[in-house]
Amino acid sequence: MGIVVAMDGPSGAGKSSTSKAIAVRAGWNYLDTGALYRAVTWLALERGLESAQEIVAALKSAPIRFVSDPLDPQVYAGDTQITHAIRGSSVTENVSRISAMPQIRHELFNLQRTIIDRAEKGIVVEGRDIATVIAPDAALKIYLTADLDARTQRREIETDDKAFDVRSSLDSRDTADSTREASPLIMSADSVQIDSTYLNLDETIDRIWELLRERSLLGLPIVAILGRPNVGKSTLINRFIGRREAIVEDTPGVTRDRVQYECEWGGRRFIVMDTGGWEAKPDGISIQVSAGAEIAMDEADVLAFVVDAQVGALDEDDILVQRLRKARKPLILIGNKVDGEREESEAHGLWSLGLGEPYFVSALHGRGSGDLLDRIVA
Repeated sequence: MGIVVAMDGPSGAGKSSTSKAIAVRAGWNYLDTGALYRAVTWLALERGLESAQEIVAALKSAPIRFVSDPLDPQVYAGDTQITHAIRGSSVTENVSRISAMPQIRHELFNLQRTIIDRAEKGIVVEGRDIATVIAPDAALKIYLTADLDARTQRREIETDDKAFDVRSSLDSRDTADSTREASPLIMSADSVQIDSTYLNLDETIDRIWELLRERSLLGLPIVAILGRPNVGKSTLINRFIGRREAIVEDTPGVTRDRVQYECEWGGRRFIVMDTGGWEAKPDGISIQVSAGAEIAMDEADVLAFVVDAQVGALDEDDILVQRLRKARKPLILIGNKVDGEREESEAHGLWSLGLGEPYFVSALHGRGSGDLLDRIVA
């Protein structure tokens, strides 16, 4: 089982859209637990069942199945695909009643836990009792809410039946969900509350994404950019992320701390870590800076060693190369400041470092950066 994000909150707060978007962005699975209760409600209505015992028995012959793809989540009852059917007004009007039955909640608890446990990388789970009952050990718990007016407006846009009284339905659902005896809708003590009343979808997603980053929960591979002072590491990172964010200055030692940025290339996301100038024999402030670079080696999944190709390999680089090899991690040698074919022909001396084929780039002008990024995400 991978990272679990629990997303609770009332109807219309934006849980589904937000949860799916986070799951897509992180490359995780997605589970809409409300869809499971809607599926059971649909089955009960289709077969004219009233008692929990009858409904549980029906689930044996038509088990609920959920496809956890956030780009195309689907729900089945037996072999029947009911993804759209469960959104009808008749299901909406009855789902609170059915979902309040303890036997039904018990039956679906096991199904939800199975789906969560099978998510290898991670999963975003949305519902009303995720943080309190289904996944109390979730790595991040979000309580997403909004006022009734905002939720009504959102649901009215989604509802095909324009005669349906959305506001009254939401108000009744809020009361039923928060007062039922079995797993009522409440915010857990360790949940982060986000009020989306005045937030659009992108703003809501960004707030949660920042929480994931702060807590180091994204699970994205980390590429550490290492090298001696003033070889163009920060300029290279700015090229990767497509904006000038990493500090760039000709004075060695400007970057003192490990700073992380999120990158995307070819549909794949990764974290690039900027580090200070790495020196074999540091003194003064460079001692702390070099120590930070070596910590980055331990934290990273891939090591990218940047050399100023115009200067070439120095004796000091040999010492740094030995430390890189001891890390026993995937290693990429980058010859920076190669602005043209003449500089590239002169830079082939970097083969002498014994780190394999160098990737020649001009971080300032972008030359060779696409091939380098292809190599990083390969």
